Amino acid sequence: MVALKTHVHDNNKALWSSFYARARTTDLTFHAALMARLEATLGEATRANCWRAGVRRLNRIKLAPRLIPWQQGQTAAEVFRAEWQMGESPIPTLLGLFRERFGWATFSTDLCKSEYDSFHVVKASAPPTSYLDPEVARTHGPARFAVAKALGMYLLSRVNDGRWFSRRPDSYLTGEATETEQAANSFAAYLLAPQHAVRDATRNFSRRDRQGYQEAVRATVDNFGMSVSASFVHVANCHQEEPPFHWRDLIIGDLRHTEQVSRVTCDTLADPVLPSGVNIPLERADVFARLVARGIATGVLAKNDASELLGSSNLGDWLELKLSEMTPTRSWHSAE
Repeated sequence: MVALKTHVHDNNKALWSSFYARARTTDLTFHAALMARLEATLGEATRANCWRAGVRRLNRIKLAPRLIPWQQGQTAAEVFRAEWQMGESPIPTLLGLFRERFGWATFSTDLCKSEYDSFHVVKASAPPTSYLDPEVARTHGPARFAVAKALGMYLLSRVNDGRWFSRRPDSYLTGEATETEQAANSFAAYLLAPQHAVRDATRNFSRRDRQGYQEAVRATVDNFGMSVSASFVHVANCHQEEPPFHWRDLIIGDLRHTEQVSRVTCDTLADPVLPSGVNIPLERADVFARLVARGIATGVLAKNDASELLGSSNLGDWLELKLSEMTPTRSWHSAE
């Protein structure tokens, strides 16, 4: 009887988790579309124009057939860097670079499952949007990797109407990652930290002992703004060696704090700020709320539209504060 109750409980938990994941997929996909429509209504074409131009250039990237997943990702990253003439230098602010070149919007919000670090809406017909788990969003290594991986997913799968939850980069350990995800993980790693640059940065560390390998991982995190878990495998891959998985937990445990600091400019998102009593989805705070306030300030939206757009009827003085901060010339990214 105890075993039966446990089985029923696990099934109910799985069903609820699946339902919530579908609900969040609907919510976030709607939010991305709503933001694009709001921008179009306000005559704000910056993101749309950036993405249109970006898609044209992304379509130039052609890969050789029959490559295994990690080779697909590495090759795509190398071709991408060549197309944008990036050389092998570290990318100082990847979130800023993607915002500037692709109109890529990024939000910090609650997701549905711990194995996911992000959700993405990326299609050829509308500017891309990423939603990061708050813990990921406030830690620059994982945040950079999640958004770089999203571009890899789009580029390598050629998804024109894509929306998906993205697993954390160490999902390969459980065998859950699809071949496209494996290729996208490789794309993100080699985009952030090119092979020859990593070799140069780590060549003086002995990778045959734990301390030396740990220092090589630390150097990769520090120089390229990579997450620790992604760097652990990437160092070995760049040197064409087998990753020392027997040291993995110890090294990641020792270095986890290093994701907070780097020679690379921090790529993080601040937690959305909501006063007590205002209960709206986190993705509708801050940037999105300023977009709504701009619509009201310029007369494009009525004030009573705000409750529906922001997902709450109890906005109180918070909306007035957003309106007081707004000027007609303020753009979608002006306060980021």
